[in-house]
Amino acid sequence: MMKVRKHIATAAVIALALVGTAGSTGSATAHRNSHARHLHAIAVFSPVPGANFLSTVGTSQTLQYGTVKLATISDVDGQPYNMEITAGLEYVNGTGPFHGDINFIAPNGDALAFDYKGGATLNVDGSTAVRGTLKAFSGTGQFANTTGVGTVLGTRAAGLPVGSPVTYVMDVDIHDGARSMPRVTACVEDIGKTNTGFTADLMGVPSERLITSNPDGRSFGLIRLTGKSTYDGGPVEVTDVANVAYSNGSGPFNGFITLKDTFGSTLVMRFDGGTKADGKGGATINGPLTVIAGTGRWTGATGNGDLVGVRGDVVGSPLKVVAKIALSTPSVGAPC
Repeated sequence: MMKVRKHIATAAVIALALVGTAGSTGSATAHRNSHARHLHAIAVFSPVPGANFLSTVGTSQTLQYGTVKLATISDVDGQPYNMEITAGLEYVNGTGPFHGDINFIAPNGDALAFDYKGGATLNVDGSTAVRGTLKAFSGTGQFANTTGVGTVLGTRAAGLPVGSPVTYVMDVDIHDGARSMPRVTACVEDIGKTNTGFTADLMGVPSERLITSNPDGRSFGLIRLTGKSTYDGGPVEVTDVANVAYSNGSGPFNGFITLKDTFGSTLVMRFDGGTKADGKGGATINGPLTVIAGTGRWTGATGNGDLVGVRGDVVGSPLKVVAKIALSTPSVGAPC
């Protein structure tokens, strides 16, 4: 299940308000039914550990390039929203362009993503000024078909390197039809089953292959494999954690497979299967899948299916899997 992120390095300071676009002011609740709204946010974004990939070359003219990811948690009408920035940059002596996206994720997984482009300027006092524009380009759930444009002004304190915490002021005009941004309280409709599936090449690393092999041909322990695929209309990250208990390469293979899309929605399936060695060092894995949990657009999902996997080497080596799932997903927030 998806949990509230723990990786934010500094405390977030958030002020978030919605006001009517006709020039009136008031609380978010007062303008909840407006089709056009103004979003104003002040937020401190902090780096996500292990997610910044920057390189530096040069001496007198220092070129810094790569990708960064920053995150925070905001309060929208009393609900915690995750907010993430991912961007690619190309700076010379601290100044240059960037291009990426800013993603707003509601507690139920509904998300609104903005294309984000602009530039950074290194000031004389060592601080950095950030200016950019926003354009809504993708929304899920309550944010489906949302459009909007806006601006970003940011400041990073003097002496802090690229990728350090940045204070952002964001102003966006949003047009979202009949959907509203605050909490989801509408009823749930069952939209029936759909036949879905995915194919993935899963890889592991030695530190996540906790297998004990005995001289009598028995091996047992835990493994974790990850990969990328496409599922239910979009890209997903695939994670497989499993417990194995083999005799000469064959035996039970039980665990969990998690799919996570780009907006943080997750679909969790239990796998109760087995492995049959092929006598050449590889093996075939197969068994049933059962959906046991979902978040975001897969909240309340149920279903079942089957999975077949093939690897050409020892336990923990690359595994190619093909899964078929009959998935039933309730429509959260749909009119009744």
